[in-house]
Amino acid sequence: MNIISTFIITLIQHIPVLSEKKTFYYSEDNCSSTSLSSREQNKKTIEFDQLKHTLNNICDAIESITKNEYQFIKHYETYFSYSLPGEITVLSTGEVLECGYFIPIDKTLFSILDSQPFVLEILKNIQQQRIATKYDADLMFSIRDGYHGSRLDHDNLLLQLYLDDIGLTNPLGSKRNQHKMCMIYFSLEDIPEQYRSKIDFIQLVGICEKRMENFKYGYFDTSNRPPPILVKHLQDNRIVATAAQKLCIFKLFPIIFHDIIDHLPSFIVYKILREILDLVLSYPFRNKWLPVLGDLCHTFHQTMLTNFPNKIVPKAHFVREYEQIIHDFGPSTRQWCFRYEACHAYFKKLTMRMNNFKNIPKMLATRYRLKQCFKFAHLYQLKILQDPVGIKRIRSTCINMRMKTVLLNHFGHIDLDKDLCQCNKLIHENIEYCRSAVYVIDLKPSHEQPIFAQVVFILKMKEKWWLLVDILNTISYDDKLFAWEIQSIGHYSMIDPYELIYYYKGLDIYVVNNLSFVSFITRLTLHQ
Repeated sequence: MNIISTFIITLIQHIPVLSEKKTFYYSEDNCSSTSLSSREQNKKTIEFDQLKHTLNNICDAIESITKNEYQFIKHYETYFSYSLPGEITVLSTGEVLECGYFIPIDKTLFSILDSQPFVLEILKNIQQQRIATKYDADLMFSIRDGYHGSRLDHDNLLLQLYLDDIGLTNPLGSKRNQHKMCMIYFSLEDIPEQYRSKIDFIQLVGICEKRMENFKYGYFDTSNRPPPILVKHLQDNRIVATAAQKLCIFKLFPIIFHDIIDHLPSFIVYKILREILDLVLSYPFRNKWLPVLGDLCHTFHQTMLTNFPNKIVPKAHFVREYEQIIHDFGPSTRQWCFRYEACHAYFKKLTMRMNNFKNIPKMLATRYRLKQCFKFAHLYQLKILQDPVGIKRIRSTCINMRMKTVLLNHFGHIDLDKDLCQCNKLIHENIEYCRSAVYVIDLKPSHEQPIFAQVVFILKMKEKWWLLVDILNTISYDDKLFAWEIQSIGHYSMIDPYELIYYYKGLDIYVVNNLSFVSFITRLTLHQ
């Protein structure tokens, strides 16, 4: 509002200047007098019609400028040497093109240094600092007086670049979300001190939306979607996120940054750690994997020393103990603290909602005990838990001929419109099944390659729920993305939810270079 009021005041201040050109001298004593002495006593006057005409001209000029965006830009090009910001492609995934925008530094500098008085002030400031440091070498005014100042050419102006992230929230419309922008600015290092705090002397260089914000997480990964990663987090060598969110970042890192990982020399560290995690999180675990795990842990430690010698933390040493720990105590997932730490969230939320800080331990213990008793009273329901969401009748027009053939072979002669119901999501035996999600339904006996199926319909027939799935063709395992490439071939089948015994979690499909992939962290093995 202050900016708007300033513009209005500026406009009002210009009205007398424009009106003065339409004034004439008027004397109450002698209107026809033209002598110099009488002219000095005359008053400047403007007719009302002339004033009205002047104001109308001002309004017409403003309307012509702001009538539309095109005319507004054209006026800026004519009077202020405006040029469009440059565009650069920062990400191109399939048909989705994402761009960043920049304002060339040379053009900005040309506009700044076009002001001769300002250039003289900069040169004067540099000269004054040189004289001051010449007489007192203990003074420091800029980087020129620092340790690295001797490397600088004193005949050049110095530029200072700054990069940071900002969050922009759009609360309305179909694109309501928080957008994270990466902002790059520059300023002249040698401008006088009185101008340094003015934002008019800080110039934008470039702006683009953060990659982590643009990435579209799947349905199952959305709940563990990591928060925005800021520059300060990278500078502190610490990402602020929960354990589940960090695991989600780790799993999807090759997919999110698939176009740049080939240019990361240290990506070998991720590869080794990913293979370690695939084994460590396996359940059940095979004894014959222990030597492989031991070699991987040793290689990881050596690779960390080579690539990140200053980033070694105690946990990097503890990795070498995985082989012995699993040998002595069984699968590491049985001793995992992951779910224990997840319990903290309940008590944190409870504290914020209750707003009772008189006796916090008693309040938390009492509330938890109340919840515990309620849960135990309904514990018997876990065995028969079925929670369908979005139940409705199925329409036969939504089922193609291949699907109809599978349904008729499985159920016999039925009326598809009357005998079958469908739902969008089914929670069955504490497992969530969703339409369009991918599940591991079996392993190939030869080399334990997963067999994936995508849920097409969740159907109910005579109080029994079934999954109509599309058996996907597993192309191969991508060693760069650490994901399985899959493809639909229209091979439909009916399966019972009880048949899932290898991996109970639903998987999201991610498209990279027009190819479909699913990713999960664990190594599966055949068992009864």
